[in-house]
Formats: sequence, structure tokens, C-alpha cells
Amino acid sequence: MEQFDVVIVGAGVAGGLTADALAQRGHRVLVLEAGPDEQDRDALREIYFATPQKGFDSPYRNPAQAPKPTRTPVNDYYVQKGPAQFGSTYERRVGGTTWHWHGLTPRLMPADFRMRSTYGVGLDWPISYDDLEPWYLAAEHEMGVTGDSADDHGSPRSGDFPYPAQRQSALDLAIKAALRGKRVRDVELDVTAHRAARNPEICQGSGSCMPLCPTGAKYEAVTHLNRARAMGAVVRPKSVASRIVVTENGDVSSILYKTWDGEERAVAGKVFVLAANAMETPRLLLLSAAAGGPPVANRSGQVGRNLMDHPLQLSFAVAADPFTLYTGPQSTSVIKAFRDGPWRRSEAAFRIEIFNTGGGAFGGPDRAVARLIDQGLTGTALRAALADAAGRELLLVGEAEQLPDPENRIVLSASERDGLGLPRPEIHYAYDDYTTRGLAAIREVQGFVFDQMGASRVFHLPQILGSGHIMGTTRMGDDPASSVVNTDLQCHDHPNLFIVGSGVYPTGATANPTLTIAAFALRLADHLHKGRLR
Repeated sequence: MEQFDVVIVGAGVAGGLTADALAQRGHRVLVLEAGPDEQDRDALREIYFATPQKGFDSPYRNPAQAPKPTRTPVNDYYVQKGPAQFGSTYERRVGGTTWHWHGLTPRLMPADFRMRSTYGVGLDWPISYDDLEPWYLAAEHEMGVTGDSADDHGSPRSGDFPYPAQRQSALDLAIKAALRGKRVRDVELDVTAHRAARNPEICQGSGSCMPLCPTGAKYEAVTHLNRARAMGAVVRPKSVASRIVVTENGDVSSILYKTWDGEERAVAGKVFVLAANAMETPRLLLLSAAAGGPPVANRSGQVGRNLMDHPLQLSFAVAADPFTLYTGPQSTSVIKAFRDGPWRRSEAAFRIEIFNTGGGAFGGPDRAVARLIDQGLTGTALRAALADAAGRELLLVGEAEQLPDPENRIVLSASERDGLGLPRPEIHYAYDDYTTRGLAAIREVQGFVFDQMGASRVFHLPQILGSGHIMGTTRMGDDPASSVVNTDLQCHDHPNLFIVGSGVYPTGATANPTLTIAAFALRLADHLHKGRLR
């Protein structure tokens, strides 16, 4: 059996940063990744062009051996048991979902770690913002984050961003001007540039961060995985972890994995790190118990429970005048005023992203061009009319907070299996009144913004979508009876098993989770190097 110092399951941002930080310190690292290793951007673009239904995940294959949830077509990987549909998706491939993310990297806010103490809802985290702040700064420098260092967005900083704030779009600036001095729900609104993991010197403004950045300007986890490889780490794609083997004393002795041709192999290590995301990590823990062994990391019964997301409310409108849309990053600014405040006692906090892509609710460029051709327009007149029509479609996206609920959970399907014969994740999911009230507040604020813009034909999408921010399911806590990992991300039940990722979140807050995942990964690598790997 192969032996490594560290065996990591999952080659996304958590696994990539952990692997690189440990390989740089001389440790022998193996990363198991269920999906393929495909980094040729031209080839990925051709897959996208050849796919009839275009979506964020269209450039990326969906193999039977490592299937994934998809939006286009509607996924058949999750087994949805309701009452609400869980809409968030992810990639199973080397680099993970950073292949098609926006690159947005806000920090959590201090109050996010103290929801129970501050607002009487949710839970308090067993760590504070100050505990994580140095690792936030380190993660921002590892990933190349843009931002205005003079404006901390309510999250105090100990150092500057590596890149200055990205330029706001013409639409951002128009909304900013329209909202100047205006208040809604007794809160003053402002439009500020996103924090984003993006090299502004390389970005060519293609407007395609999702589904694919053609230049690599946006941070992707393959950056650190490839760097780890250069230092001797082994990244093994098409290797689906299927069981964690635990000894009588509680140590993990090995992980079993299946290759895409169905062969089962085992690998041993001193330390094991689960970094597969908040859906696949609990699935692996549950698979391990289902294979006939004892429960793994689940003395508390919390594995798979407390599934959270940032439910999305999309709102559309038609502007009085056209803007230059579809250029630059797809979203460059945010309305952050509602991320924290006394309303969190009774309804979800939220943030609103301004999109530079139009919305398509009223047809988008594809339908507009057909309509204009039917009107007899061609050539220069067609181009001008298309720019005018497409440039008027506005889109605001509100992301709501969701509190942990043990009944929102994943279990193993008793009947549905993937191409390797492993049970698929079965999801039980619902929105509580707290989140529903927050979504109503989003519609009110987004409608107010459109009104201040003089926009017409306001339309709030009735369907609530997923943001791709899968959280909870292996939460952190001091008490082994109610949590899965401790403050060092070590499983309470297994001294050499660690979990890194947004699954350890006790609460969800409003920040996109990737930067916090990265901070946790760097913190964990430092802890392992100074502790269990000495």
C-alpha cells in the first residue's frame, strides 16, 4: 500500500492550498480527485461551443464515474426529496468549481461569528474573526485579491490588498449616482467595488468569468495544485474516494478509492484531510459507515445535517438608456449595506450584486437579434439596434443568509447510484421564515434601486436559485456531542482526520465562502506542519 505524509481528498481551492502549503514545507502529499484533469482552455471552449444548452457548467464534462449536479440540463445527480429544491452545483475536476466562479472574495464580518450572542439566532462560532484575520490576509495574497485597502467593508484589516480595487463599470457608477444619499428600510445605500481574486493586468474583459476565463486572469485552484506538483506532490485524478478505514483506537489507517475503470485501491497516510466540499465530504463519511464499518466522525449525528446555501433572488428591469454591458468581469460591484444590522434578529441579512451581463429575462441578445432581423434590420443598423436593446436589460442578484437547520440535510440514496455503484446524495431541504423574510426584503430593495434608476418592466424571478455556496454538513464546535470538528478542523472522533471547507461553517452569513475556505486551508496546513507532521 502506498504511504504518504498527508492524503487529501478533493482538488479544489481547499485541497489545492493545503497541498501546496504542505508540499512547500517538504511533506509528501497525495491529492485524490474524483474528476478529470483538463486544463486546456481552448479544448474547454470547444466543448462549450459544441454543447446545445449553454450554462455555467457547459464547458465541463459530466462523466458517469464522477457525476456532478448541473443546471443545464437540470441535474439528475442529486436525489431531491424537498420540500424545496436545492439548486447549488459544483465541479468534480482538478481545480474544482474555481474554473467557473466569479472570483468574488469578501471576508466574513465579526458579527457573523457571534450570531447567537449578538442577535439571538443561529450559533456562535468557536473561533472569532480576529482568530481568522491573519489567515484572511495570507489568503488574499496567495490568490491575488483586488480591493480598496482604505475601505474594510466592515471587516477590519491588518494589511493591504495585493492589487488595487478593480474598476467599476458604467452601470455600477450610474446606480451609485442614482442611490447617492438615498435610504431604504432606514439604511443608506452605496455601491462599492467587489473584492475579487483576479489579476487586472491579465483580464481582457471577455465577460465570461462564468463559464470560463479565457486568459486565466481569475484565480483558479490549479495554480496551487500545479505549484504543489512542482514541489513533489502527487495529484491523482479520476480517483473516487469511497471509504475511510478506521482502526479500533479511532485513527484513520487508509482511504479506499475507485479508479474510473472500477478498480479499488488503498492509500495510507499519517494525516488525512477531507477537502471535497460540503456535499461530497459528508457523502464520503456516510459511505464509510454504509460500507459496514462504524460511523466515521459522526458521534454527534451531525454529519450531513445543517445544509446551508445563499438562496438567490434575481430581479430584472429595462433601463431608460443603454449601458455598455457584456464587457469586463461579469460583476464588479456590490450593495453591501444589508450584510449586518439589527434586522438579523428576525430576518436574513443579504448582499446585492450588480451584474454587467444583462439578464435575459426579456430575451437577451439571442432573442433580440432574431426579433430585429424580423423587423428588417441588417448590417450597421442591426448592430446598433442590438447594442441598444441588449444594453438596457438590467440584473440585480440578492444573496440571502440561511440559518442552520438539522432537518436540512443530505443522506445516501437507498436506490439511486452513480456510474461506480456508489449511492448518490439524497437532499432534504427547505427555506424557513427567517430566510423567506430576507428574500422579501431583497425584492423590496432591488425594486427600490430600479425605481431610482427610472427603469421599467421590473420583474422578480419567482424561482429561488442556488448560489453554489454549499455550507454546513460537518460543522465546527467545541462540543463533540453537537459538532463534527474542533477549532483546529480535527474530527472529534479521529485524531488524524481533518476537514477543511465551508462544511465546517456553524452559520452561513452573507459572504461568498471561497476566501474563508482558503484562509482555513492555510491555517490548517500551518497547524499540521507545526503539530502532527513534526
